[in-house]
Amino acid sequence: PSPAAIIYDQQFKYVASILKQVPTLASGISNWNQSAHIRRPTNGLFANPPARQGPFLLQPPPAEFEESFSDACDILYIAYGCAGSDGNGTILGKLESNLSAEVAFREPLGVVLVAHSDGRVDIILDLEKVEGKWRDTKETDGDWIEEKSDSLPAFFVFETVDLGLLSAATSANSSLLSGNTSSLHLDRTSQSVVFVTHIFGVHCLDMGEWMDTLCSAMSRDKIAERRAGVTLVEAVRAAPGTDVTWIFDTFSPEERASAAIVGLVVLESPYLGHMLLALTDAHQLLPADISLFSSPLPDDDIGLHRSHSKAPSKHEPPYVSLLSHQPFKVPLLPTFANQPHRPVPRDPVNKFLSEESLRSLGRHADNTQSKIREVQEGMEKLRSRRRLQKQELVRQVEMLNTLMNKLYGLEQDGEAILQTRLKQANDTQRGLLEKADKTLRRYLDNHSATLSDVEIDWFEELANMGQDVLGTGSGTSLRDRTEMVVERYKLLREEHPVEPQAQAPMRKPQLGSTQIKALLSVLETEHRLLKKAQMGSVFWQRLCSEHGINSQGILEEWATEGGDRKDVFFYQADDEHYIPRAILVDLEPRVINGILSSHYAGLYNPENIFVSKDGGGAGNNWAMGYTSGERHYEEIMEMIDREAEGSDSLEGFMLMHSIAGGTGSGLGSFLLERLNDKFPKKLIQTYSVFPNNTADVVVQPYNSLLAIKRLANHADSVVVVDNAALTRIVADRLHGVDDAAASFTQANQLVATVMAASTQTLRYPGYMNNDLVGIIASLIPTPRCHFLSTSYTPFTSESMDKVTPDIVMLPISSDVSLPQAKNTRKTTVLDVMRRLLQPKNRMVSTAPSKSSCYISILNIIQGEVDPSDVHQSLLRIRERQMANFIPWGPASIQVAITRKSPYIATSHRVSGLMLANHTSMASLCKRALDQYDRLRKRNAFLEQYKREKPFENSLDEFDDSRAVVEELMKEYQACESPDYISYADPADAA
Repeated sequence: PSPAAIIYDQQFKYVASILKQVPTLASGISNWNQSAHIRRPTNGLFANPPARQGPFLLQPPPAEFEESFSDACDILYIAYGCAGSDGNGTILGKLESNLSAEVAFREPLGVVLVAHSDGRVDIILDLEKVEGKWRDTKETDGDWIEEKSDSLPAFFVFETVDLGLLSAATSANSSLLSGNTSSLHLDRTSQSVVFVTHIFGVHCLDMGEWMDTLCSAMSRDKIAERRAGVTLVEAVRAAPGTDVTWIFDTFSPEERASAAIVGLVVLESPYLGHMLLALTDAHQLLPADISLFSSPLPDDDIGLHRSHSKAPSKHEPPYVSLLSHQPFKVPLLPTFANQPHRPVPRDPVNKFLSEESLRSLGRHADNTQSKIREVQEGMEKLRSRRRLQKQELVRQVEMLNTLMNKLYGLEQDGEAILQTRLKQANDTQRGLLEKADKTLRRYLDNHSATLSDVEIDWFEELANMGQDVLGTGSGTSLRDRTEMVVERYKLLREEHPVEPQAQAPMRKPQLGSTQIKALLSVLETEHRLLKKAQMGSVFWQRLCSEHGINSQGILEEWATEGGDRKDVFFYQADDEHYIPRAILVDLEPRVINGILSSHYAGLYNPENIFVSKDGGGAGNNWAMGYTSGERHYEEIMEMIDREAEGSDSLEGFMLMHSIAGGTGSGLGSFLLERLNDKFPKKLIQTYSVFPNNTADVVVQPYNSLLAIKRLANHADSVVVVDNAALTRIVADRLHGVDDAAASFTQANQLVATVMAASTQTLRYPGYMNNDLVGIIASLIPTPRCHFLSTSYTPFTSESMDKVTPDIVMLPISSDVSLPQAKNTRKTTVLDVMRRLLQPKNRMVSTAPSKSSCYISILNIIQGEVDPSDVHQSLLRIRERQMANFIPWGPASIQVAITRKSPYIATSHRVSGLMLANHTSMASLCKRALDQYDRLRKRNAFLEQYKREKPFENSLDEFDDSRAVVEELMKEYQACESPDYISYADPADAA
């Protein structure tokens, strides 16, 4: 016999000698309390006392719960693989059937279970094989003699099982665990099953699966797992873990108390089957059939496919599935239809059980137990199938990852080879081009005439003359000086206008009659443009039409029950006519005089109209407009304060201006700063008209850059109205219309419709977005990126066959009506939302890059719309990926449904406006920077700015404005990257 068998035999004899001293228990219950005196064997090998071993080092340290006690309550040692006995002292092992008992002796699996009072069970592997030992020394006064050792024995902590008692006690009664004592009970019929009793009931720990795996890996003979190369380390890493089942739950939610388990026994009887009996401290006996913890079913029953050994083949499949080729059949549950309702016949005469009743009860019990076993077998099949499918899924995922890695490697290698070949081809092509160029130059030199000295001097003189005329950027060329003279002439005409009374008698015109008529036609056209090209007045006319207010501010009789809020933009005077909450400000009288001479002259409050007394305007100079604002600050702010104090609930301000000229950019910038200082908690939204690419004003880049800085720093929301985009939309829709006045009028109508639609939810409130804060908050996630673009649809050609010279109060279509426009005939919700995303309907001329994306979108849908149509449209747009969103925020389109004005007849069922925050606004900033840099590098037209107060001492304001606009452009570009959340403004960081 082996040394291990000898040690086990000695240990068995030691235990047997102790058991012989225990008296045999009689059948009577009273004998259970008998006491017996047991002495340690002192003969032969056992003359010396047992040796004390330990303490044991736990590696790795077992897990512990935070803020919980961890007192150990019970400990259990399992020698898996050698726990049985045939009664003759021969220890039996539980390994493969083809292993001998001696092999089982060699490699038993030692498992130590430690139960804690907080519901933890530490499962520890005894890999060093702790065996019973006896000291060679004798006892000294009954004390233990410690044996010195260089290193402590170690236990391997395999797993820590959480029974969930701590969470159960927290949700039920935290004081219950204070007296908890967890106990471990081994199922003798199955060494891999342990029952844990505690104050909340009984748990079952099934460790059979991973115990069999570890025992097979520890076996030294050439069994199937050993031939496959399964080592102990690999088996430990691949072990699935312990199956935990809560069998009895004795907690009562009504009483908020639990009956602790005080006794537990496992029965294995041919009559009762494999039963578990538990006794609570309330004297309640809890039975359970634990046949479901039997050994696993054969592989064929659960669909396991094993390949048989055969000769190697060239066509062997590289991957064999663990699942069989046949489909798995779900076990059928047994039926109890034929079972009698009363298993024991009731005899009204004989109230006691008869022999026939006992037989019927036995048949019913056998039948019921058979059905229960069928259900348990089906459950075990399903569990085994589930484990097998889980293993197969893990294998397939690993194989897929392997294939993905190989594919990635092939792509990288192919990309490297392709780049190398492309570089070689480019080098070869470059060399051939250089050779061809040299050959061509040599050919031309050989066949061209040589220039004389006179011709060479003539060409040099022409080059010098070109530099004198065109210049080199120093500002001293003839072209630069000519432009300066022309600009100064314009300034002189604006500063010293010719009074009609002071003019000398007109001389006889030197022009012909045809030329005079053409000049008068141009002047008339310019007058009509100045009269009709102001979007502010068209906006108020639009609001009057939508609320049923005529040109004198009187509410029409048919417009009294529309359900609209007229008090958002109007207030009633003492005579009950409606007055706009508007202040008209300009530094020259022509535009306001045109408004006061129109049909809507009686609509506005005369006290809210400001025109500079000198009437000279700002001369297209931002500095002059800004300085004029400082001069007239008190007068303008008195109007603003009066209107603000007359408002019941002031929410914010809307500013409509242009940033190309002097008044809109300079005076608008000054008002922005003062409004932000005086009303810091009120919102400021601007509708800012950005200029075309081809500047009508030569100093337009200076004015635009200075105004954009104030828009970025002092406005909460900027709705960009781009003249270039409006011109494109009108030209695309107006085929054959050459009248410039008509084009400007249609552009202003388009802008007025967009402005009215953006305020539709304020004037016709619904469930959402019925205030300015809600609209801005949904569109602007970060403070600086608040420049918004707009889109509108549909464009129609009805109700405006021609452009009338004067504006009259008529019920017009709420759609944007353009003469000879392309009709949009179908207006479903999906079509409207799809057209809003099309670039041709966007009213901002930007140059989006491939990485440009939306930061946020708000669609305002007008009309009778079903919310389910909106939901379906959003799903279609998301499926087709029509809009790209930022990677660091929510990719969703917000929709606000609002009513149309009941006072305006419409031919389309649905119309829509989109307010979008898009990263392509960076190209708008870049265009302004490029135009500014082209002028600034030549220091052109700066003299007129230096005369004003902001630029008296230096031109630092230009540099500061350029830095602000450049940072704004960089921040919009940074929004396209996923790490924008960590983006910091360099100015703020400094």
